[in-house]
Amino acid sequence: VEVPDDVAPCGTFLLDAAASTGGGGRSMSFTWQLTALGNQTASWTLAGPAVSLPAWVVPPGPLAWQVIIANFLGRSASASGQITRLPNERTAGLIVSIAGGSPVTATEGGRVTLRGVVRRFDCTEASVESGSPSGTTFAWEVRGAADLVVWTEVRALPTVALPLTQLPPGKYTLVLTVAQPSSWSLSESGSFVRGQARISLIVAPAPLRACIAGGNRTVSASSDLLLSAACSPARDSFVVNTWNCASDTSGACRELLAWPATSSQLRLVSSRLQSVAQHEPVVLVFDLQVSSSEQRAQASVAITVYNSAVSVTPIAIATPLPAKVNAGSHLTVVAAGDGPCSWAAATSTGALSVDDRSLVASHAGACHLVLKPLFFANLEGMRFTVSVSTRSSDGFGLASVSSVVNVPPSGGMCEVTPTIGFELTTLFSVSCLNWEDSDGDLPLSYGNQLCFGSPSQCASSPERIRFSSRRRREPTRTQRLVFSPLGTTLIAAVYDARDDPTHVVVPVSVLPAAIASTATELAVESERLMQVDPDAALNLLHTAVLQLQSAGAQARTVRRVTTRANNLDTVALLEVMTRQALGVSLLD
Repeated sequence: VEVPDDVAPCGTFLLDAAASTGGGGRSMSFTWQLTALGNQTASWTLAGPAVSLPAWVVPPGPLAWQVIIANFLGRSASASGQITRLPNERTAGLIVSIAGGSPVTATEGGRVTLRGVVRRFDCTEASVESGSPSGTTFAWEVRGAADLVVWTEVRALPTVALPLTQLPPGKYTLVLTVAQPSSWSLSESGSFVRGQARISLIVAPAPLRACIAGGNRTVSASSDLLLSAACSPARDSFVVNTWNCASDTSGACRELLAWPATSSQLRLVSSRLQSVAQHEPVVLVFDLQVSSSEQRAQASVAITVYNSAVSVTPIAIATPLPAKVNAGSHLTVVAAGDGPCSWAAATSTGALSVDDRSLVASHAGACHLVLKPLFFANLEGMRFTVSVSTRSSDGFGLASVSSVVNVPPSGGMCEVTPTIGFELTTLFSVSCLNWEDSDGDLPLSYGNQLCFGSPSQCASSPERIRFSSRRRREPTRTQRLVFSPLGTTLIAAVYDARDDPTHVVVPVSVLPAAIASTATELAVESERLMQVDPDAALNLLHTAVLQLQSAGAQARTVRRVTTRANNLDTVALLEVMTRQALGVSLLD
């Protein structure tokens, strides 16, 4: 069972038992019993392999959990434990956090966009995209050693792009201070209410890159060949470039480069090239190793050299590659001619396999090559080249085509509000904000998928996806969800103009509608108990709010009970529950 060690006041308890075994290939039942162990007790019964519960509904103190799993034979097993709910000692003002949590890890010279989340003391989010009071400010600071401020920016919106080009590698503290007019606070008076969040920021050194200018190509032996280490070195100024022949290269390369060469450029004179390609074209594969005091990187390049005296005919490519391809594509490259054809593929950092049948599909000597989705794994943002050659009595034929593997949308986040609700009743709002892509791949569109199972099961078993929404340009949409005893997982999808998606699992807990049927009865009973046992009444009302279906009856009960409660903490908690359940304030 995967559970967190502790949960923040406005966080979410996420419990996942999907890794449990013993079902014999059939589905198993999961029953969760969650119990608050603080001064105010409360309990919840949930079903599914993975469940969630927002921290705001749990009274202060630890949360005890137990899960009972049963298979089709009636055999069962159980596990239990406790999770610490971190105290929220604030009763007014703003609770500020930075989406994504700590630490934030970024790369020197890269780009990262962060979003501040503002919640009132009752954990309801104070929206600043729309309807917020004028004068709300978000002050971002990056602090280095001795807490000295090395960068700062004040914005009116909650998002910020960190200037990673200005920050050398190291550890920093990121501080967000939010100030908002007090008219939006429920309890605090004064001109402004404030809140602050601090998280760790780690800027990693930019990776040392090795690449060779021009990449794979075909050249004539009638001219000198110049190879250049084209990439800029890392921050370390002492960089060594070492050229060598690849270990699997034929003897032709060794004739040209018997010993490693250390320089930023490698020049091979025409006379030497003509000697190794005297009778037929040869393929020379050179390795470049770039090393600094802390890092190393390697690249290779394949150069096909032909003698101008030997007949070499360009081959027509019947199906050229598009300028960009998606990583999940199936692509077919067809060379004109009868063959036999020999294929090769590479990037600026090395050769790619065209023999692995999990990556490509082609018969030996065939003049067509099918590139499978796995071929593009780990190639996002890189240019690759596919080359083909033929040999006949008339001479040799050569051709190559290249393309860039598209990078899907990145840099954003997706959230759902509320994080817990009832099937077919609660309207869940799914928002995907701050997603970015290159100009040529805009505009973005957004969609959702509903999967029955835990997040890990949905990631490994796409057949569990039961519903996909129609894509829209708006980044926020509302929808009702369906309960499943296997667990309900919401997957947000962000598409670029090339239909290349980024998928994000959004934690959400969908409760069965049957739970809501007793809400009004529980609320009435809590009012009766208030005269005898206030704590028991509060716990019962707590459960009623979770199971709320009839907002009118619940609102009257909450207002009547509140008038009889003298304890300020009780009043505050009742107000929190009412705001969450009804979307209104008792002060209205």
